[in-house]
Amino acid sequence: MSQHIENRRQFLTSNLTAVGSLALAWLLKQDGLLAEPTRPELAPQRFDLLPKPTPQPPRATAMISLWMQGGPSHLDLFDPKPELNKRDGEKFPGEIKYDNAAQASAKMLGSPWKFAKYGQCGMDFSELLP
Repeated sequence: MSQHIENRRQFLTSNLTAVGSLALAWLLKQDGLLAEPTRPELAPQRFDLLPKPTPQPPRATAMISLWMQGGPSHLDLFDPKPELNKRDGEKFPGEIKYDNAAQASAKMLGSPWKFAKYGQCGMDFSELLP
């Protein structure tokens, strides 16, 4: 078993990055450009679940919350597919792998809902909600 002992030149060559990093840190500290080390134990710690203060005072005076279990999907409400509606009833031109071939259909099905543009931004919205 042979032991390889490095001389000073080989040590500095193999560890040049570490030595350069130490020299850079020393130079930055001399010029006052090195950041102060962080001390996590001095930071205020809060483990409460209280609401945090808002940056601006709230303007809302009321809120409507809709819990819609079993409600319409976002695809039925906000996602019109005009090309799919145009091809409604046509056979799908690509290849389909079926999990249950007895119940599968290769016909395309468009949305049964009508969409219209609402609001200042003109967002498409279906007729499902008034």
